[in-house]
Formats: sequence, structure tokens, C-alpha cells
Amino acid sequence: MPDTVSYERRDAIAVLLTEFCFRADNGLGATVAELFSEEATLDTPHLNLRGKADIHAWFANHPTDRLTRHCWTNMRVTALGKDRYRVEYNVMTSVGQAPAPVQGGRFGIGSGADEVDFASGTPLFVSRALKIVFQGMLAAPETSA
Repeated sequence: MPDTVSYERRDAIAVLLTEFCFRADNGLGATVAELFSEEATLDTPHLNLRGKADIHAWFANHPTDRLTRHCWTNMRVTALGKDRYRVEYNVMTSVGQAPAPVQGGRFGIGSGADEVDFASGTPLFVSRALKIVFQGMLAAPETSA
């Protein structure tokens, strides 16, 4: 069983995860790096970013016709110290080209493992790591003849 973590801290971490998804999915990529510490890392099978400047550059330069949706669930929080927490969860990401509705696309379902720090008074990602468990293509909707 993970260490006891206050509901206040757990809720703040849930808000941070949700805010990342909202910004990444709604054309606010230029603001995503605000959720990370200066030396933060972000590692996925598709990218390895080092530092807040790299994170900003990658998210701020997303193509405008790229649609994403991130959904997370089953968050588990473990205290690593006074202000640092390990956050584990499941995540599903779908990616396609605009306009919506996307006619096909790809998806990935995986496990996330983050470290979040409250030392600044505000929760910030120190590291984010994603391991893909399932991936595939989204079927195009059937058209009626």
C-alpha cells in the first residue's frame, strides 16, 4: 500500500495531470512547459526531452492539424519525501489529423510514472515517463451507401 498522502496533495496532483492533458489537447502547447520544473524530463517511446526549454520547444511547435486526446485513470500516489511524490497511472492517447471527426488515426494505451514536486508551493512535474502497453490504429467510421 502506498504511503498516506493527504487528499489536498492528491487532488493537486490530479489537477496537474488533467491540466497537462487539457493543454496538450486544446491548442495550448505553448503553455505546457509551465507545468514542469526547470530540469524536468519527459520520456516516451517517441521522444526524450531534457529541461523546460526542450519541453516548451516541442509542445509549442505542434502542427495545428494534429489532434490529440489524452485520458488518464487509476492514479496511485506514493510519497518520496516531504514535497516529492511518485505518481503512477494508466493513460490512453489518440492522435489523428484535423478536421474532426478524424477519419482514422492511432492510439496508445500505457502506464505513466511521474515525479511531482511541491517545493515551490505549486506542484510541478520533475519527470514524466510513459511506457506503451497497447497500440494500434483507429478505424475510420463506416460510411452509408
